[in-house]
Amino acid sequence: MLRIMVVVDVVRVSVTDHNPAPAVLKEAGPDGESGRGIRLVDAISDAWQSGGKETWCEFRCARAAA
Repeated sequence: MLRIMVVVDVVRVSVTDHNPAPAVLKEAGPDGESGRGIRLVDAISDAWQSGGKETWCEFRCARAAA
C-alpha cells in the first residue's frame, strides 16, 4: 500500500508490504539487479526509516516568501 501525507511543509511517503524484514542500505554491484531503491530514497529524501512492513521517507518543502 502507498500512502502520501502532506502536513504543513512536509510530504511523507509511506509504503507497506508483506515482507517483515526492514529495508536496509546496500551496495549494489554494477550488474546487480537489486539494492538501489533505498539508496535512491536516502539520496533524495530528508529522512527515512524502515520498521519492517512499513518504510517511509519525508521531503521538506521550502515555503515561498510572500
